[in-house]
Amino acid sequence: MLYFKRKFFEFRALMLTAVICLYTGYVGYILVPALPPFITQSDIYTLNLNGTVAEGLLFPFIDASSILRDCFPSLHTAVTTIVLVFAWRFEPKLFWLMLPFGLSLFISTVYLRQHYVIDLLAGWILAGVWLYWVPRFNSFWEKRIRPISEEMARIYRRDDSAELGESQPTNSNPKTPAHNSSTF
Repeated sequence: MLYFKRKFFEFRALMLTAVICLYTGYVGYILVPALPPFITQSDIYTLNLNGTVAEGLLFPFIDASSILRDCFPSLHTAVTTIVLVFAWRFEPKLFWLMLPFGLSLFISTVYLRQHYVIDLLAGWILAGVWLYWVPRFNSFWEKRIRPISEEMARIYRRDDSAELGESQPTNSNPKTPAHNSSTF
């Protein structure tokens, strides 16, 4: 929704937060190679959670793609939390529409024996860490690094066109970028 409403800065922050969260979560999978409850505690469950006919068709694909040591932290929880927080900040009406699905996901990951409660807590903490740090990094990037990289790009474009014998458009105000800096 942010992208289609041309809120590119917010969209970039959302994507950056989610990607960094995912990669640090994968590091968590390596450092804490925990098995999910449906494997480690299968003997204490008396109820078999059989699904619909569709589950029978999909389970071989899900089972083949599963790594099985991927439950700490819960990235389902972390990314859902990030999306909900961004929806709350920038699209409040969409947040209220998404909230029941997000809460259902939190509950279902434990109910369906994919995660322990501690995995959810770690997912929320991971999301909170990156929801705090990524906006600061993004602001730093926009204020300090991006102007430098744009100036370097202009220099390289000037050098490339000079080699081709083309004339360069001049910008009378060096502090004003030659293009709209709000787009990516």
